Amino acid sequence: MEWQRNGFNQNANVGMMQVNVMTNEQVETLRKQIAVYSVISEQLIQTHKTLSSQQDLTLTGSTRLRQRWTPTPVQLQSLERIFEAETGTPSKEKIKEITADLTKHGQISETSVYNWFQNRRARSKGKQQNNVNDEPEVETEVDSNDKKTEPEIVASQSAKNLCSQYLADLNSESDDSLRRSRN
Repeated sequence: MEWQRNGFNQNANVGMMQVNVMTNEQVETLRKQIAVYSVISEQLIQTHKTLSSQQDLTLTGSTRLRQRWTPTPVQLQSLERIFEAETGTPSKEKIKEITADLTKHGQISETSVYNWFQNRRARSKGKQQNNVNDEPEVETEVDSNDKKTEPEIVASQSAKNLCSQYLADLNSESDDSLRRSRN
């Protein structure tokens, strides 16, 4: 340390002693470091502003959108295998076990596992219903003896017309009763 005697303090008229804790080289190095940190701070502020503006674009109303979980191929294979082996959504304990196993292959939560099974079951049911509705009617060969005659064709068309008329009458009756109940 270096002691220097300075002039008098103008306010108190008292002599002051100044202590130099750093050499001029150290002071210059400190000034350079402060300048570098200043530049880094400005860059961090710019980066923060950029990221904040990008995140503002992902806001809907006053809530942030959560990032969706996308299973890795290994996780997906494991989930499909478990789904095929079991019926329904697994128990809470089983979901915890599954989550612990799948965490080895990427980030995943118990909620994501539970939701995956719920969604998978719904897709499975939807496919089953579509398959039942989309199955074409089984056509069999018709012998010439089994062909419908003209009167049978007219009778089946008449039955269809009667059904249509009956449904139309029911609809008009329900419309009339609705109008009466409103009045």
